[in-house]
Amino acid sequence: MILSNNIVENLRLHAKSRPSYPAMVHADKVLSYSDLWFKVTCLAASLRQKGIGQSSTVGVCLGDNMGHLISLHALAFLGAIILPMDIRWKTSEKNRVLFKFNATFVITESELDITSDIEVSRISIDEKHSWDGLEPLKTPVQAESLPLILSLSSGTTGAPNGPLITHENMICRFEGHRASLGFCQHDRFVLATPLYFGGGRGFSMSYLHAGGTVVLCPPPMSITDLAVTIADRKGDVLFLVPTQIRQLLMESTRTRKHLTSLRLLISSGAPLHPHERTEVRKRICSNYCNYYSSTEGGGISVQRANDDELHVESVGKAVYQVEIEIVDREHQCVEEGGMGLIRYRGPGVAKEYFHSDNRERELGAFFRDGWFYPGDLGSLNTDGYLFLHGRERDMIIRAGVNIFPSEIELILSQHPDVIDVSVTGRVAHLHGEEVVAFIVPRNAEVKEEDLIDYSRGQLAPYKVPERIYFIDSIPRNRGGKVIKSELIGN
Repeated sequence: MILSNNIVENLRLHAKSRPSYPAMVHADKVLSYSDLWFKVTCLAASLRQKGIGQSSTVGVCLGDNMGHLISLHALAFLGAIILPMDIRWKTSEKNRVLFKFNATFVITESELDITSDIEVSRISIDEKHSWDGLEPLKTPVQAESLPLILSLSSGTTGAPNGPLITHENMICRFEGHRASLGFCQHDRFVLATPLYFGGGRGFSMSYLHAGGTVVLCPPPMSITDLAVTIADRKGDVLFLVPTQIRQLLMESTRTRKHLTSLRLLISSGAPLHPHERTEVRKRICSNYCNYYSSTEGGGISVQRANDDELHVESVGKAVYQVEIEIVDREHQCVEEGGMGLIRYRGPGVAKEYFHSDNRERELGAFFRDGWFYPGDLGSLNTDGYLFLHGRERDMIIRAGVNIFPSEIELILSQHPDVIDVSVTGRVAHLHGEEVVAFIVPRNAEVKEEDLIDYSRGQLAPYKVPERIYFIDSIPRNRGGKVIKSELIGN
């Protein structure tokens, strides 16, 4: 039997081969790999004493600090299943997730109310937690297809699904980060998003696996303070969601000058528009990459500067070891260049959802014959470049004609009076659906009719918005994706 590696094995190797090298930096605290391994193994011993073992499902509801990353690796050491929870959730959201995934423990540093019908043992820790008298554990759990984490979707409306990611899946994703993004052990990765969010958590764990340094600069740090910290700490790799990048573009040149140490800037969650990417590469970091990914499968494609030069509207080519196909609703491959459902497979992709309320329906919709369907529409050209055409569920059908919001958003985003835009469909008596746009204006003088006239000059008549609504901001989740249900309610 071939045993899959436990992700913490690399921490042990780093502690042995480069013990004094900084693993994590947070404010004025620096944690070496030797200290990190000691804390992980001691916390693992403490958690095992409390009853946590292989396959225990454990909620992790912690702040964005070193203790959070230590806890994740201590649970991985034990072979437990990590259930990420956002410390910012309301009590009802926390209870709902703990109940849905049958968690038996929850690790937290704050008061957590748990309703009486949920039997969950609460374990409180903080960064000053003492494990005096405990002998550090020496050997991490090894097992074939050892489960690691339930990587939940960003939202908490209703009951979220959790794809079950194994240690083997995660190690393959880490290999993809090195092959497709260029991660290496000499980098200083700046964490500027919550650790609950899959991108920030995954990249941080990837850098610890590689032996690099993770510099924690999580929200609510301002964009200006983030830039100054990057300069002070000589951070060279940064991950941001599109909302944060747009904020950086609006900052002064003086603020952006603090970012000269960056060799790589990554964004994910939602792609920036082509003209925004050009501005990012010119004014922030020339080596900017858009990383198209999902919680279920990790990276799908990566788009670099040279990809933009060749195919400006593409999201790049498949990442390391990932195969992408475009299929119709009967799961047959469409002709080259044709549009259809995106599906992909690779060693980092989950095989199933875990503790799903409607397992058969969900597996049929998202996992099929070894492929994962993220729910996006796309097309592939002859050179393997992938083009997104929006979410299948967001497609607008007006009088029987399919309309893709992303096309209209691209056109409106190029208007000089538009800061941000989202397009969606609204029920209409005559045509079934009509196109409406929500816009964050650059100034109060811009008028709805001006933007509609502008759209008429760029789009076919049936794609022109019936109405344009001006709002203060586009609602987005922490991954940068627009929450269109909130727009429709306006």
